[in-house]
Amino acid sequence: MLKCPRKEESHHASVFHKLTQTELTPKHTKEILLPLLYRIFPRWILYPAIAQGEYAAVKNYAPVAEKFPEVESVRNDEKHHGDTVKGLLNKRTGLEHDRTKTTGSL
Repeated sequence: MLKCPRKEESHHASVFHKLTQTELTPKHTKEILLPLLYRIFPRWILYPAIAQGEYAAVKNYAPVAEKFPEVESVRNDEKHHGDTVKGLLNKRTGLEHDRTKTTGSL
């Protein structure tokens, strides 16, 4: 079941707030940019790029999770996000797309 992305992102902010004692605010760039990109590009181009960003977050959070085990839940969420977006691509197209073949140098 797909959780509400805002709730998951709020959970991420909460985890990092506990570690840093700093109030983290989301960048509103994605809120503005993604709807625009959805109008310009087909989903079979966007979904692999979005999934790759989620998987990159998993990799980037690995060293942090080694020092702070509570960050592992954030890593798990990011992997789940990537898997969900990849699943949406497969469901919509019925094909497994390789990002390098479909998005070129985006």
